[in-house]
Amino acid sequence: MPTRLENPDPNNDGSPVDADDFDEDGTPDYLDDDDDEDGVLTRDEENNTQDQDPTNDQSQSDENNVNRPDYLNAAIATTVPATAFRTHEIQRSFTVSLRVTDISIDFISQDNFDFGLLTGASQLTGAARDTIPVFPPVFPPTTLPTN
Repeated sequence: MPTRLENPDPNNDGSPVDADDFDEDGTPDYLDDDDDEDGVLTRDEENNTQDQDPTNDQSQSDENNVNRPDYLNAAIATTVPATAFRTHEIQRSFTVSLRVTDISIDFISQDNFDFGLLTGASQLTGAARDTIPVFPPVFPPTTLPTN
């Protein structure tokens, strides 16, 4: 499921503290592997289409008669194991600032100071990377009991 569809920053202020958390378990949906807390991974709630898009799979209305996708409907706990994935691109950027103020050393006079360069095998690059998820063996769909 693309993160942008899980509302990671509803007010677009750059902070995910207001991110959607459908099941109110304290884990925002964009990080939650089971958005509706029904015991079935969100990626495995593709009951109708198996097209790597759980948003278009809706089996029935929920207990409040609200039409919503199965991955957000705790009453639907049917597992259809994912066997493929949609490629996602992850990009990161970092801003580092260092501010030194009110330092007075009589014997040093310097306008600029070089703090060096971050080097080494760091994941701090802004380069995109690919991650391939591991899928369990495929078994026939199962239905988990609902509480």
